[in-house]
Amino acid sequence: MVRLPAARGTLPVLLAVDGSPHTARATAYVCALQEAGVPLTVHFLNVQPRILSGNVRRFVSQAQINVYYRKQGEIALRGARRLLDRAGVKYEFYIIAGPLVETIVNEAHERRCTRIVMGTRGLGKVRGLVLGSVTYGVVHLAETPVTLVK
Repeated sequence: MVRLPAARGTLPVLLAVDGSPHTARATAYVCALQEAGVPLTVHFLNVQPRILSGNVRRFVSQAQINVYYRKQGEIALRGARRLLDRAGVKYEFYIIAGPLVETIVNEAHERRCTRIVMGTRGLGKVRGLVLGSVTYGVVHLAETPVTLVK
């Protein structure tokens, strides 16, 4: 299914980042699109894995967990935000807790993005997973085209 661009001829792009060097390269790719004259609306996303442990939740409030998600997300977004700001790319950023693959795909769909851009082999919060499993999952689950930047 092909989605139509957002208002005013811009291409809505979801840029998924985890703070790794690979996502820095994906961010540089988006900046290069802008520099090449491609009109973009960038939805900049970091997904935090949910804390599901009952032991943690027994001693830590949901508000404290939300602050933790926000801080970790801001750390992951920091370098890429600098790149986007320097390149003059306009963006909205989101930090969402949830399952990584499904959240990326759902956000792209909800925001009517015409493309998902992400780095390969990100090792941020997914160190314990098989290498590339998030990328693999997004490519196979998304209806939207996925651009992988190595």
